[in-house]
Amino acid sequence: MEPDVTEPGMKEPEMTDPRNAEPGEVGEVGDPSTATPGTADPGVGSSTTADADAAPGSEPPAAGEVPVTPLSPPSPDVPGATAASGAPAGSSVPTGSTWPAEPQGGPAFAASPDSAATPEVAATPAPAARAVDAAAPGGDGMLVLGAPATPAPAPPPPPPVPQGPPCTDCGGQFGADGYCEQCGARRPNPRHHYERVAPDSAGTTQASPQRDAATQATAHVAPDAGAAGTTDAAPAWVGGVCDRGIRHVSNEDALALYAEGGSPRRAALVVCDGVSTARRSSRASQAAADAALGVLASTRSRGLAGVASALVGALGSRLDAATDAAVEAVLDVTHGPETDEDREDTGIVHLSDPACTFVAAVIDGNTAVVGSVGDSRGYWLPDDHAAQLLTRDDSWSEEQIALGVPREVAEAAPQAHSITRWLGTDAPDHTPAKTTLEFDAPGWLLLCSDGLWNYASEPAAIRRVVDEIAPTLGANPPPVALARRLVEWANAQGGRDNITVALARIDAPPADSGPATSLDVPAHAGSAPDQIPAEQTSAPSTPQEGQR
Repeated sequence: MEPDVTEPGMKEPEMTDPRNAEPGEVGEVGDPSTATPGTADPGVGSSTTADADAAPGSEPPAAGEVPVTPLSPPSPDVPGATAASGAPAGSSVPTGSTWPAEPQGGPAFAASPDSAATPEVAATPAPAARAVDAAAPGGDGMLVLGAPATPAPAPPPPPPVPQGPPCTDCGGQFGADGYCEQCGARRPNPRHHYERVAPDSAGTTQASPQRDAATQATAHVAPDAGAAGTTDAAPAWVGGVCDRGIRHVSNEDALALYAEGGSPRRAALVVCDGVSTARRSSRASQAAADAALGVLASTRSRGLAGVASALVGALGSRLDAATDAAVEAVLDVTHGPETDEDREDTGIVHLSDPACTFVAAVIDGNTAVVGSVGDSRGYWLPDDHAAQLLTRDDSWSEEQIALGVPREVAEAAPQAHSITRWLGTDAPDHTPAKTTLEFDAPGWLLLCSDGLWNYASEPAAIRRVVDEIAPTLGANPPPVALARRLVEWANAQGGRDNITVALARIDAPPADSGPATSLDVPAHAGSAPDQIPAEQTSAPSTPQEGQR
């Protein structure tokens, strides 16, 4: 046993495990401030001198400061590093910065003489710094902070506002706000007056207000345009005008046209007149006209080739199908949601569901079939022969005429425009009464609402009006120009109803064509006075047209 050599009063020195040393302790426990600057216990793994590890040109630490050993970038063979920058692949590091901002495995620590060690916080990028997509030009395959962002493509310019008809007060144009840029007048409702030609200047064969808004805005035909809206290849031989008139607030009439150029000539004309005392009549009439035209323009059945009666039957079937489609369109309006147009105050009490009259003509070569329901009419006005009325009104006045009452007396009665057949929910029958016409001479096929024939009911009377107006338009007046003048004439007579005129110019047929004859004007079932049920002749059960 070794003797104890410790002298009395001597204290055995304490040994400190370097693994348990606090930051700032070097070797033995003591005041860090007493340590020699730049020295450290080799047992803790630090450098023996600060100058050996300091960056070239750096200042030695001041007295009392604890040196922080800088970390070297990882070598390229370290996983996750790149030889070029020393940064892990996919990281966002500013070019030229010292790697790493933080050592792998955790942040770098710096000892503070009077506090515990705290992590170094990287400087926050300036607000202007932003990342650039690596796929963008100049991105060099990585995100770069502070680089200019790729500018977004400029939005396309807004489409120009389509210019419609000029202001009727001063001839100026309407602005985007709906007011004339010269006199300040409000743009009129396009439903109150519109004009159509077919084929039109764009080669479109179908013309109705249901076309897109831009086309509607440019569909107006200038009053002095001789053959406006035509092309050399397909001149517009069909045209029409629909107008509100003078006394009415809204326009319940409707017009839809279709025509093809070339030979044989093919066309379809539809005119509907909404019942003013029925709700939603403006929309119902236009929906009916468009639906009917859709059938007439898309069907080309001509029956057995070379058989005239087969063609007549095929055209009549087209009219039946067109009328069925028109009725469905009226029912859709009846049961559909209300629109702003429906809330327009017309000054007339609405007593029934939507309803309208119907007259249409389908032309194929030298044959035409005209069908009607209600009191809208069709006329044939040959250039050198007597005019013909092609339809029979479904009205109270027509029944009186059949009983022997003079036409001028019957049509002047208060109930003259009470119709006995119509298109609508409670219509007794909507099969059109048809007339077949074979053209043997040039002339005008005219369809119209009662807003025109109110002032010229007899075929001879309306023929005189056309003969007075047509010569003022030149040798070959365009149909739309003649229709416009007829509407103006009706307004000059008082314009107490909506006015619609549709015209087709029929040129001379080939020399070997058969004679043009109105083959028949068959009365529909139940139209004879002795066959009309009593409930159909009473005023409350029929839409009242006399209040329009």
